[in-house]
Amino acid sequence: MSLLALLVAGCGGGNDGPCTTTSMETVQSQVFDGCSTSANGGCHAAAPFGANLDLARGMAYGYLVHAPSNSSPGSWRVEPGDLKSSFLWRKLTDSLASDASEGVPMPRDNADEWAPLSQSQLDAVRCWITSGANP
Repeated sequence: MSLLALLVAGCGGGNDGPCTTTSMETVQSQVFDGCSTSANGGCHAAAPFGANLDLARGMAYGYLVHAPSNSSPGSWRVEPGDLKSSFLWRKLTDSLASDASEGVPMPRDNADEWAPLSQSQLDAVRCWITSGANP
């Protein structure tokens, strides 16, 4: 099967639906721009950044791709092409260790409750990671 066929068939496996190559710009505008504003507490907007993770435009890529996770030692925040090895995906989908050792799911709202991303936002992140997490 060609690489293009794999991307069209689905990039996350299972019943995640089809996706195409997604850019960092798409993920930044649809997801990360919201994580770096005061509307949701702004924990990734200014130093000291939550989990030492700066999600501001122009900074997020370097803090995510092949960057070690502070909350899950031995894990990468984003491992291009590999959802299961990408701690960001686990944080966004609440697929964390049951003993709470990896923290809480993200993003959080002003009441510090989990505020799950929309399906379209999750699809953007899923497709970005599985299509290689390109800049």
